[in-house]
Amino acid sequence: MFPFLGLNYVIKNLLAPFLLCFIGFFSIIIIFQALQIADVLFQSNESFFNIVELFGLLSIAYFPVIIPFCLLFGILFGYGKMSSDAELAALSSFGISKPLLALPAAGLALVITVVSFVSVHSWGPKAKNLSRLMQTKISKQVAMTSFQPGVFVDTTMGIVFYAEDEGKDQSLKNVFMIDKTNPDKPSIVFSKSGTFSKGKEDNLGILLTKGEIHQTLKENQHITVGFEDYLLKLSNQNNGVLKRNSIESFSTANLKVLLKAKKKNKRENLIRIEIHKRTVLSLICIFFAAIGILYGLRLHNRSSRGSGFFVSLIFSTLFWALLFMSESLSRKYGSPYIIYMPCVVFFIVIFCIQKWNKFKSIV
Repeated sequence: MFPFLGLNYVIKNLLAPFLLCFIGFFSIIIIFQALQIADVLFQSNESFFNIVELFGLLSIAYFPVIIPFCLLFGILFGYGKMSSDAELAALSSFGISKPLLALPAAGLALVITVVSFVSVHSWGPKAKNLSRLMQTKISKQVAMTSFQPGVFVDTTMGIVFYAEDEGKDQSLKNVFMIDKTNPDKPSIVFSKSGTFSKGKEDNLGILLTKGEIHQTLKENQHITVGFEDYLLKLSNQNNGVLKRNSIESFSTANLKVLLKAKKKNKRENLIRIEIHKRTVLSLICIFFAAIGILYGLRLHNRSSRGSGFFVSLIFSTLFWALLFMSESLSRKYGSPYIIYMPCVVFFIVIFCIQKWNKFKSIV
């Protein structure tokens, strides 16, 4: 009976810092996202529930990013607190071994890993796609309702818009636009006149007449194209075409369908890298939990409580640096399996910590 009560006490000590850390990082991300789109939201007529839905989707999208750090911090801080209060020593004296003490953390890590796996492969991409669609819809509405002649408008995603004057029939005169929706090929558009296109929602844009498009291809190389009529959309919609910056908005199931298609996709290697990257983001929870257990159960000093955050920060920074490096190498050499480099490095770290524990055995 006592071992059960002891393990229940350990679970409570691990869950409390984990949840507090998650809420803290969750709040920071929400505030950061709110500041980014604050101008658009204040000018829109969206209801409170739609705004809550938008931030809810953003939270789901960023869940796999913050959860590994929160898990590592919760385990380190929980065990560190019990260690500095001599509670681990007391539990050990009642016959609760280190494997039993590690059981609550292992169970928590297993649950978090499963949730993270489902989130990063399915919920996260879908939520990210829906949140982008909502932001696009809001930005379009703002651009069409807040337009004023002679004022630069940059509330739309990737487009700076200017018109010298507006006629009584809502026609625009002397239109100037900078289109950055395609970062690889930014363009500048000049037109004598234009009108807002208010057709279907996904076709909202500006219909320009009699103008020129200036596009930069490479350094010191650009082209100029004249046009009679040109429809410029107010945001970057993929319309079913897979682009590099949209791969992360597809669920893994959809990406696998694209890989199995008879027509080979030019972004095939990027798709494979993205799929394996998502697996790494979920697997890292297991590695972080193992580090937290091995490192946390050997802490027996008064500074244990404060060390949890800094140790978590160090390992998290190392992980993200390795992930970015391995992703870059994967794209450079065309091998998606290089993306697993962080897992290999952290496996070595776990092995070293285990050897260090045996050498510096305290418990």
